[in-house]
Amino acid sequence: MKRPAQRLALICALILMGQPMTATGTGFETPPARTPGSVIAADILANPLYTVHDPVASDGRFNTYSITAPFGDMEITGNDMLQERLQEAEAVTSIRKVRKTEAFIKAVGTTAVSPFYMAADIIRNPVRTIKDIPSGVGAFFTKIGDSISSLFGSDDEEPENKNQEWAKEISGFNKQKRRLAALLEVDPYTDNAVLQEELTDLTWVYFAGKTSVDTALSVAPIGAVGLVISGLKASNQLQNLLKESSPEDLLKTNQAIMVKLGLSEDLQKRFLYHDHCTPRHQTVLTHAMGELESTTGHGALFELAADAGNDRTCRTTQNLAELMAWYQNSVAALTRIESVGNDLHMVDDNGAWILPVWGDHLLWTSELQESLHRLERNAPPTALRTLLTPATLSETARRELTALGVRIMDRSMHRPLRAPKPVIIKVNESQGDEAVDPNAL
Repeated sequence: MKRPAQRLALICALILMGQPMTATGTGFETPPARTPGSVIAADILANPLYTVHDPVASDGRFNTYSITAPFGDMEITGNDMLQERLQEAEAVTSIRKVRKTEAFIKAVGTTAVSPFYMAADIIRNPVRTIKDIPSGVGAFFTKIGDSISSLFGSDDEEPENKNQEWAKEISGFNKQKRRLAALLEVDPYTDNAVLQEELTDLTWVYFAGKTSVDTALSVAPIGAVGLVISGLKASNQLQNLLKESSPEDLLKTNQAIMVKLGLSEDLQKRFLYHDHCTPRHQTVLTHAMGELESTTGHGALFELAADAGNDRTCRTTQNLAELMAWYQNSVAALTRIESVGNDLHMVDDNGAWILPVWGDHLLWTSELQESLHRLERNAPPTALRTLLTPATLSETARRELTALGVRIMDRSMHRPLRAPKPVIIKVNESQGDEAVDPNAL
């Protein structure tokens, strides 16, 4: 018969056997609340166009920021999203300033009060615009019709032809808007409603006057700050494709790649007609996977994106695709992608098993430990297990991973936060060009 003390020791041992153990016995880290200055460089914080508030939160993987900018207060998850918002602050400020200049006002002329401009306002914000029309609705729409007709030619044309011309004209406007966004290095598909309105207003002024924004405006080179595509061999070509192609054309291109990869029609529809994944998310992800033609299991990443319930997940799957392409092009060829639980596993042609994790700063958490346990259970016993991430690691996370025998590839395809570059928009005239420096007004 066992003594009470022995029975107690046996019970405790059985309980501990059922618990996940860390390699060194160190406890999991609690994400700390940090000051902006401990996370973001001083030159980024010094910009007067925005304020990053204290504290900066973390979930052990992504940083969460609260900012005040020209487009209002906003909570942002992830360094990549923060980088885009900071560049958007520069873009909004610069557009607003150029609209106050004499050169711009001269270019506008009567466009701002023209029926065609009102038609643009209906497209941009139909509910607000209709409410703002007090009377004479019939005459208003007659004038819009006259204005639209003047763009396309004779009123004697067949209605079908006019509809086709109107569709072409809207397509032309959207192309000009995408080009303007590219000049400012912001995403034309951004969910920033204030920036969308500013881009629309500025584009319509020149589009209604039948002038290309490329001709009407110049933007001083600012470098690749706001929007970056990493890891792909064809990054520059892809940027140009996003600028010049309509969403419909991007959809066709993306679908063609998915067909070539052998993905099902059901997955194609769920991914390509997704509520949260924008044409940019879809196009970067699809073209990254297209560079992994010799790999099997592409559908695992597309499934993750198709099941995304928010923009953050769509963005993360796009980033993971870029990271996979980076590994393929910089380290070793990938042969297989698998979905295991909430994770993706990659296998390269050297037999290494890789866990890709997108994030900003990784702490040692129960979620990370469980992901590593899944990798260990899925990989052959002799396989080299690897953590692939662009993130930095805490000292505790690095120590635990080293003790577990995991190869650490941190800061892979790392994109550090950088100060947004001032955007200088110039209204081009034959005489008396006027440049707008955001810091001068």
